[in-house]
Amino acid sequence: MEAWDVVVVGGTVAGLRAAISAHDSGASVTILEEGALGSGSTSTAVEGLAVSQ
Repeated sequence: MEAWDVVVVGGTVAGLRAAISAHDSGASVTILEEGALGSGSTSTAVEGLAVSQ
């Protein structure tokens, strides 16, 4: 069974940044994302506003 120091829930920009920071600090990290990585609401944001497509 694998074990991680940090589990990030959600592959949003903030989640990915948190994962990178934790990894750079020496932690073992995994990311849990419901869809394809980067397919969340961040990918549908237009000029800082989340829009329905």
